[in-house]
Amino acid sequence: MDKEEIFLANLKDAKVNAEFNNRITLFRFLDLHEQELVKRYIGDSLNVYFSSGFNDGEYKRCIIAPFPINPDFKITILEVCYDKRFISLGHKNILGALMSLGIKRDVIGDIVFADNKYFVAVVSEMKDFLINEVKKENIRFSLEERENVNVSFSEEYETKLYFLASMRLDLCISQVYHLSRAESFDLISGGFVKLNHVLCQNPSKMLAANDVVSVRTKGRMKVFSIMEKTKSGKIKAMLGRL
Repeated sequence: MDKEEIFLANLKDAKVNAEFNNRITLFRFLDLHEQELVKRYIGDSLNVYFSSGFNDGEYKRCIIAPFPINPDFKITILEVCYDKRFISLGHKNILGALMSLGIKRDVIGDIVFADNKYFVAVVSEMKDFLINEVKKENIRFSLEERENVNVSFSEEYETKLYFLASMRLDLCISQVYHLSRAESFDLISGGFVKLNHVLCQNPSKMLAANDVVSVRTKGRMKVFSIMEKTKSGKIKAMLGRL
């Protein structure tokens, strides 16, 4: 089974447990596509709650309950502590370092930069492991638990106007990441690319406004707008790189 099939099977179990066993299910962090699957599959038949741990947020934990509850999402906010005089960190560095500890992506929620600090939401069940392993592995930063963190999730994209022959996925990736079409093709066909959080292995897939593309090891890009064609037939598109 692929990742989506496994998630749908878990979702089915959660629904059955709520309806027939009166049990509550708490999921780890879900991406936007998984959150949509929850809304589509569960609908209004049960009580569904989401939280990212921040104001707004992309990755969210989900609770499915047979009755109304005061939800406890068991989310801990950790501050990424490092010496800014000598070290420069970004979202990709932090996520990569945490993933190198052998954890799954759903243990970590959003990584937020606010007030000149980085914060990361994690499942509370794993907070001690993450704090201790980061210290043990001599990673360039440490993690410290913080309470009452009131920051908002935001993403900052570097945007640029492109003149494209088409909105093909491989062409857009080539342009944004300065790759050859062959390199883009290999990334897509090799399973390194997600479109709107779903694996996409079709290089000729046409992108639309607000589509988000994740390229493993390269980062994330977004289609902000698609404008009219130029006289020479090129498509004007505003694309952003996270």
